Amino acid sequence: MRIWIVGGLALVLMFGVLPAQAVEPLVLYDDFHGTQLDPAKWAGDQYPPLVDPAGIPVAGLLDMVREASFGRLRLAARFYGFPFDMGSAPGRLRLSFMKPEVVTAIDATMLVTRADTVGCTSNPGIASRAAARLSGFFFNTKGTTNENENDVLAFVRVQRLSNATDPENVLQIVGNVTLCLDPSCSGGTAITLGTVSLGTVHLWQPLRLKLQWDQANHRFIFQRDHQAELYVTYTVPDTLPSVQPLKRVELAPEVPNCTATPRANAFMELLVDKVLVNKSAAPLP
Repeated sequence: MRIWIVGGLALVLMFGVLPAQAVEPLVLYDDFHGTQLDPAKWAGDQYPPLVDPAGIPVAGLLDMVREASFGRLRLAARFYGFPFDMGSAPGRLRLSFMKPEVVTAIDATMLVTRADTVGCTSNPGIASRAAARLSGFFFNTKGTTNENENDVLAFVRVQRLSNATDPENVLQIVGNVTLCLDPSCSGGTAITLGTVSLGTVHLWQPLRLKLQWDQANHRFIFQRDHQAELYVTYTVPDTLPSVQPLKRVELAPEVPNCTATPRANAFMELLVDKVLVNKSAAPLP
């Protein structure tokens, strides 16, 4: 009997010290050294579109650039809200992965060259935000087939707010994991599962950011440069795929709707040197 007890304890101790299951290594996806963006790797879009369903121009993104330029991806845009004093409006200038369902990690080497924000005096409760982010919908908690309802969205974002107290050339870096409760994953109904702060960065300061889904350990990994990894763990079910598993490198501003002059707006220019992904999502040579 004693032999079995000792053996059982040995097994418990042995399994107790096993390390967490390793995530996939990262490999190069694109270094943007061509003269144009590669349509086999990327798709571009923006939100809101330039016109509404009736064909009427809408407020939104202006001064837009999305291009491969001198060995870098360049994204730049200025975003305006709508001309009334209620709520806020999100904008997106996106570069989306062509096969997002196999992407579980996004790692980008980048720098922000400019970030300008103007708040709204007639809607002062909401700050303007200039932001760039790596983002993705990674899984669905209930098997919903209605766009991104019950999807889990994760992103790491570099941002500058119009009410920021940091010096003008300083931006904040945050990671976020969100459970979407409606098809559009609007902030009003989404539930935050966790956030992390990755410190600050200056304009023109090179920065490397990583976002990775570690399904085996039910967590998301966030990292900047060579600093220690930070984690957001979750308890929601994670075995069902997202219906729209989009993964993106994007500008993601949000500004208050505004009737005052000058109109609230946010501008950012982002340069990306290279993007890495998990090994199984690497493009064909």
